[in-house]
Amino acid sequence: FGDCIDYSNATLLRRTATADGTLHRTAKPMSALDVEFRAENVGGPPSNGAYAAHLWHSLSTSSVAGGGGTHYLLAANLTDAGYRLHWFDEVPDVPRHQHAYVVVEVAHGGGALLSGVALVTRGTAPLLPPLAATAADKHGRQPFQFFVVAPVVAQWALLGDLDALVPVSVQRFPNGAVVSDAAPRFEATVVLYSADEAVTVTVA
Repeated sequence: FGDCIDYSNATLLRRTATADGTLHRTAKPMSALDVEFRAENVGGPPSNGAYAAHLWHSLSTSSVAGGGGTHYLLAANLTDAGYRLHWFDEVPDVPRHQHAYVVVEVAHGGGALLSGVALVTRGTAPLLPPLAATAADKHGRQPFQFFVVAPVVAQWALLGDLDALVPVSVQRFPNGAVVSDAAPRFEATVVLYSADEAVTVTVA
């Protein structure tokens, strides 16, 4: 959140917590996916100035999300060839019954907050695509990108509070469900932590 003492980025820090300072937390720490170590993602050796590609993953398990939870991906130093991620086979905690996810890019090295949306479905779109056409470095790599990957449940996908770095945290969305009747609708509890806190909730 900052390069040195007194250089913290207040805007980024505010995206980690609620109005009273309660941290938005995931169910597990972010960690590298096995696909990161596949040969096509490693890139050139350090001697030529290139950097290895990175693809890290975490998960929110708020019951409101359904479909096994909401996933978060941090990608760094990837070329177009580096997006060989078979979502349903190579990402942990993706249940067999889940067949579709909405992918939203909420941050990347170009500085945009929201720059791309895609649908990934089992069998028809096996690769997670690069969503933003950001400027590559001299080695042809993207600096970094952050994705929210929300399960589609009964035609709905909760993307949550996209101003937060963990948009679907249990601190903000403790419970909820898709109500299946003649016209399926989405219902959720949204917790506000101060009288003047305002939250925009995105549903696809």
